[in-house]
Order: sequence, then C-alpha cells, then structure tokens
Amino acid sequence: AHCFKIMGASLEDALNVFAEEHATFEGLQNMRIEKNMQFQAKRQAWMTQIAMPALEKVTLFADDSLSLLGALAAPLVEVTYKAGEVITVVGDNSDSMLVVLAGTVMAISKKDNSCLGQLNAGAVIGEATGLGISDWSFATVCAATDVRILAIPQEALAKASDMDSKGSTRKLLQRIKESRKEQVELGLPMSALPIYADKNDAGVQAIALQADRCQLKKDAHFNPWPEDHPAGPHFWCLVKGRAVLEIDVGGGRSPVQVMPIFPGYMLIETLAADYGIRVRALSSVEGYRVRLFDFRAVTETVRSAQAWLPRFEMFEGDTRKQLIHRAEAAMGVASSLEVHHNDEDIHRYRQRRNAAVVRAHQKAAVRFSVPEHLQDHLFKSGLNAAAHEPEATLAAVKPATSPGRCFPSSPLRSTLGCRSTGSLVVGHRAKPCDCKPACAGPRLRPRHGAGPRRSASETALLPLRPRGAAEGPSAGSSPSGGMSPGSVGLGFGGDQLDMQLEDELAVRRASTPGGRSSTLEDPAVSSMNGLLNDINLGFKLPVLPKTSGR
Repeated sequence: AHCFKIMGASLEDALNVFAEEHATFEGLQNMRIEKNMQFQAKRQAWMTQIAMPALEKVTLFADDSLSLLGALAAPLVEVTYKAGEVITVVGDNSDSMLVVLAGTVMAISKKDNSCLGQLNAGAVIGEATGLGISDWSFATVCAATDVRILAIPQEALAKASDMDSKGSTRKLLQRIKESRKEQVELGLPMSALPIYADKNDAGVQAIALQADRCQLKKDAHFNPWPEDHPAGPHFWCLVKGRAVLEIDVGGGRSPVQVMPIFPGYMLIETLAADYGIRVRALSSVEGYRVRLFDFRAVTETVRSAQAWLPRFEMFEGDTRKQLIHRAEAAMGVASSLEVHHNDEDIHRYRQRRNAAVVRAHQKAAVRFSVPEHLQDHLFKSGLNAAAHEPEATLAAVKPATSPGRCFPSSPLRSTLGCRSTGSLVVGHRAKPCDCKPACAGPRLRPRHGAGPRRSASETALLPLRPRGAAEGPSAGSSPSGGMSPGSVGLGFGGDQLDMQLEDELAVRRASTPGGRSSTLEDPAVSSMNGLLNDINLGFKLPVLPKTSGR
C-alpha cells in the first residue's frame, strides 16, 4: 500500500487558488467527522453493553473495577466465525485468550473429529495462553453454530493492568501465574486422586495448568455448577482439609448432611447440583476445579494420559454411585422435613393429648390418695410423655392433692379399703381415714411376718393387707423377699406399691365348694384394669381365676 502526507499549508494555498472547491471540501470533512462520531458512539455502546459485561463474567476479571474493564475492552475487537469454521488448532502458537460472546463452540478429536465437549456464551478458551503461562493451544476448537469471539491478547492485558493505579490487578495476575506454576510442579489435582498418576506426567501437568484453585475458610461454602453452565460440566477435587456435603432444606432449618469428605475425594459437580448438594468446609480447605472440556481435550491429545485414564474412569464411576446412594437417602430426610399443610393441626393435637395425659395422672394421684413424697414421681411420669411441649401447657395441670383422704371407689369395695365407705386406698396414708372416727382403714404390715418397728419412710411402700387378715407371709408370697404372684407392683418413678389380693380371692374360691373355676376376669379387677389403662400408669392387675358358681 502507498500513502502520502499533505501538509496543512499546502492544502490552504490550494483552496485559496481554487475557492470554488472550498465548500465541497468542507462538506466532505464534516461528513467524515459525523461518521467518526457515529462510530465512536457505536463503539462505546459495544463496550458498555457487550464487551465489559462479558469480561465481568470471566472469573479472572470478576473483582476488577469498571474503569479497568473499560481500559481492557478499548483496544479489543470481536471476530465472527461461521458454523464449522476452525477457531484454534491443538499445538499451534497462541498469545490470546478467547471469550465466547454468542453461539456455541466445541472441541473435536483429531482422530475421528468427534465432539469432546461444548462451550456456550460466557466461556473462556485458552486462559493460560492469555496469562502468558503457555504459548500453544491445548485443543482443536471449531464453531458449532455461528459464533462471535472476543480475543484478549497478552499485550492488551498487560497495558490494562499497568493502568491500575492501585496495582491490584497486576498483583492478582502475578499471584495466579505463581499458583499455576506451583500446580504444574506438584501435578495437582490429578496427583492427589487415588489413581496413581505421576505428577511429572505431561497430561497431569497440562490439566494442572488449566485447573482453578479454590480455597475455603472454615464454615465457608462451595456451590457446584450445573450442567448448563456456560463453561460446561466440571469436577472438583479436595486436596487439603476436611469438608462435608450437605443439602440446604431452607425454612431456617439445619442442612441435611449427605456425607463427610476427605483429601482425595472427587465431587462430580453436575450430579451434586442436580441434588442441590453443596460443600461446607470443616477446616481450611484447598480444592481444584477442573473443566471437563479441558480434561477431555488433554486426555485425547497427550498419549501418556492413557496410562492412568482407565483408573480415573473407574474411580469416577464408583464416586458417582456412592454420591447417588447418599444423596437419595439425604433427599428422603429432606423431604420428611418439608412443611406440610396439616403440621399446625398435628402440633395442636399433640399438645391437647399430652395435656390430657398429665390431667389423667393428676386424677390418679387424687383418686388413689398418693402420698406427698410420691406425687412428684407421678407427676413426672406424666411429663415424660410431653417432654417437648411448652412449660406453660403443663404447669397449668400440675396435680395438687391432699394425701390421706379416702375417695369412694366401688369396684373393690368388698376387697380392700375403708370398712364404712368401701373407699379404695393405694399406698401409705399419713393419717387414718377421716370419713369415720372408728375406721382405721387398711393397716401397714411388714412384708414377711412380724419384725422390728420401721420408720415412716421405711414403711411407706410396704404392701397392704385387708383388715383382719392374718399376719405373716401368705401362700403366694416369695420367700426371697420379692413380690408374690398374686400381688401387683404399681410403679411411680422407681418406687413400688404392692397390693395383695390373693387372700380375698382365696376366700371367694373357698366359699363355693364344687364350683367350676373359670379364667374369666373378676369384675372388680376388670374395672380396675380399665381405669389403670385410661390413666396410663404402666401396670395391670393380674387375671385371676373366678368361680363360675358365684
């Protein structure tokens, strides 16, 4: 091309000689100035509406200011490729990173031109080459559809970082370069997986050059990316620290734990995102995110990767099965914790039921004249059923009884109790029945015959015998000091009350000679069992034979 320079003075002399051309030349100049202004407006709109938003989505520039992004986007231009056109070829020299503005690109195999993976708008190709860490392409990439590509040369990135007065961009880029070099030396993350991959393997180092390091503090979260992410599927490798996989059920409830994970674990992000699983760090954690697009391109290109690739595929399959099994179980737990439209009614029913249980224990304490030192045990047994209810619900129904009083109870009037009224008395009474001065009610006796005089605390739980019954051990009592077969233990918080009914029942059987015995339950015992079942005291009177002749 040839060009020439026209001096201003020469142009002015020519216009003075040919004055009729002055208006034509001035109109042409004004038209060019107007076109330049329109181009600048379009360029500014392209930068603010397309280029800068695309750069903001790149992880490398996510924390940069708008002024820095504007300086970076100013010299950039976009390139359009038709479907099927090749964008990069593996092994070719390259000095730019490519940002996909629109459309879809795919990596193809050099063997059979099969698709190895796809990237959509917002994805980055060749980040290592743009940073100056590498100078060659890792994959053959072509346009799957009509695409628009934004190329960022190393020179443009260096100039934009120099314009940052604080120097934060320059420090960030330098830190990323040093991190990538360290990853390559150690072969991370592939050398940390249990697949016996050598850190000096070319394929391992190529993957390490393109992996993103993720560092988490304690209790920080790492959210996996879904399959429809612009960069495609990923997997994440835990190298240092301890973490746990969990599902956030929302509603202010605690997350459901899926499983703990340790160094050497690989998380398939697509699968985890489908179940809503996230990673929570239990300590300082170091992990690496690998794009499946880059992984497949490297293993397809580098021959040495074929040595450990089968072990990786086997490890990936086992990890996938384990994650599905644990995730399904955790999802079942999470679904059981979801709010149901009948939850409020169920909670109100439970409160009413527990309050009714406590009131039943209160009535039992009053009806059976439970001594003062046993009422707390009886009340606590009612509280056990409603341990998780508000205290205000239970405090209103705490029993307040006056021990020592006889209360009418007809079922066992002829069997045990006050002679004058037939009151049923269970347990020790601090004073005689006050319904009639002459009535002393059931009296206490030692369990096995006469013995030394006992204190009130020692005799409080001794068994009762009807008035007039013979002293000493009965035929049904146990010589070892235990409860007799015809007696029933009433348990209140570990204390035991013993009612012996065998004497009265033996008298009934003796009074009907020749009568056929039956296994039918005595009406008094049946009535008592019904009452005890209603108040849920945890015991039942025995079923004793009854003569059918009575």
